[in-house]
Amino acid sequence: MMNMTSLVTLLGRILLALIFLLSALSKIGDYTGTVAYMQGRGIPAAQFLLFIAVLVELSGALLLITGYKARVGALLLAIYLVPVTYIFHYLPAFNAGLPTAEQKIQMISLMKNLSIFGGLLLAFGNGVGKWTLGKE
Repeated sequence: MMNMTSLVTLLGRILLALIFLLSALSKIGDYTGTVAYMQGRGIPAAQFLLFIAVLVELSGALLLITGYKARVGALLLAIYLVPVTYIFHYLPAFNAGLPTAEQKIQMISLMKNLSIFGGLLLAFGNGVGKWTLGKE
């Protein structure tokens, strides 16, 4: 049973980190467009903050996937997720000036991020299993 637990835990880590890894790669692929989007949301120093976002997403995802310092990666991503969720999903979800359909999409994204936050807290609090490239 130990091997099944280890396999499932590894798979869970990979799936949890995948959204951050793909998000970082997407930001890199359309850096200028992402800066413009952030500026449109009123983010100051968008170019610098985007660089930080990509760095956090990539490093946190890789730490979580490999298991090396995975608790640090999980905590880093969880902390990062708080302002991102608030600015890009919570505020729009309750913005009466947005169309109802857009508010619903933002509410779903808000709930998705809260679920991911919960998964990151589980990884941080319980560890990431035996199949890792180093110490947690």
